[in-house]
Amino acid sequence: MKRKTLENGLRIVVVELPHLHSVEIGIHFGTGSIDDPADKKGIAHAVEHLLFRGTSLCPDAEILDAAFEVIGGGANAGTDEETTCYYSRVHPKHTDRGMALISSMILSHLMKDWEIEKKSIIQEIRDGLNNKQENICPIEVVNTLLWPGTDLSIPVIGDIRSVRGIKLKDAKAFIADNYTPDNAVLCVAGKVKAEDIFASAEKYFSARKGKRAPKIQIPDLPVQTGAKLSFVRNPDSQFSVCIGFRGFSRHHDLSPVASLLKFSFCQSSGRLFSQVRGRKGLVYHIDADTSVFPSTGAFYVNFETEPNNLSDALSESVKILWALAEKPMDEEELARHKESFIYELEYSQDSSQQIQMRYGSGEILGHMRTIEDDKVVISGITAEMVQMTAKLLFHPQNLHIAIIGPVQKKTKTEIEGLIANFN
Repeated sequence: MKRKTLENGLRIVVVELPHLHSVEIGIHFGTGSIDDPADKKGIAHAVEHLLFRGTSLCPDAEILDAAFEVIGGGANAGTDEETTCYYSRVHPKHTDRGMALISSMILSHLMKDWEIEKKSIIQEIRDGLNNKQENICPIEVVNTLLWPGTDLSIPVIGDIRSVRGIKLKDAKAFIADNYTPDNAVLCVAGKVKAEDIFASAEKYFSARKGKRAPKIQIPDLPVQTGAKLSFVRNPDSQFSVCIGFRGFSRHHDLSPVASLLKFSFCQSSGRLFSQVRGRKGLVYHIDADTSVFPSTGAFYVNFETEPNNLSDALSESVKILWALAEKPMDEEELARHKESFIYELEYSQDSSQQIQMRYGSGEILGHMRTIEDDKVVISGITAEMVQMTAKLLFHPQNLHIAIIGPVQKKTKTEIEGLIANFN
């Protein structure tokens, strides 16, 4: 990994991977939905959409798409609570052209067709609503229980009313305040030479000046007082369930242990999959996820199940989580998951995209970890550390559940009684 900072403050990270046949270019900004003004929720995500509408090099979306395709790429982007990233894979011989195209999206966007793009975003929002205009994304519903009244409880995409109210001048002001070189990291990974990337970056990205506006901080969160439930009725044959626990912050010592637990739950031999699906047949798919922020985090378990299996699937899942807190994980089981996790880390070196995202996001978030760093940390995790992590995460006072589906009065009564028995 090699680094350089331009005079305007733009940080550049290059990871040379000469064994690959691709290059991934990404520019990361330290701005996301928590930076949305209170009356313009969804603007960070909306700006991301808008920059694909044409640039000085490629004056409309179709021309821009074709320009990336002809060099072996396909431009993409993503916005979360803290960051926004624009990225594309390109063929190594077209790396300089790829840099020029990414730069044009950031520095010479045309900011056109906003009203058309707004319609598209509203359709995207509607995809996640029921016929009463209620949110039916389980993890987003759980987030309203985990972080009530904070920006973390609001979907990144915003809501229909707020998006409709966003004007083009608002998007321009958001870019001016947040898309500044001191708030950005350009990361390139793959079959490249660092000096070539530094030269291209100087050529295409040095013109932008400015300092970002003061960053919005995540406020202190209230202490958890007990299990919380949210039911959303959706006329569907299946129930979608998210079990959420407030977790560890980004720099917490146990955050890597939570990541290993998440990984283990997603394995076919992991406790959730093997027991809830394999032995009981209560679900087709069940997995886990985590989120981390500067001062907080979350651990999620997600599954879908038919109405007759809802109580059993929920009960079995929670029992498995509780058991990890009560008894240390068997050494053979732990060693298996650690080894598999480390192999996945090594496999990621075969993907220019995974490496670019790792180092680019790590730099912009101030949490840079090499693959070797993570291998050392994962290798050092003990059964006692896993149990301690489970005890801190998995307990009734920290239980949050979102249930989306054909909810009836008897459904609520049954689940509320089940949750009461978990205490």
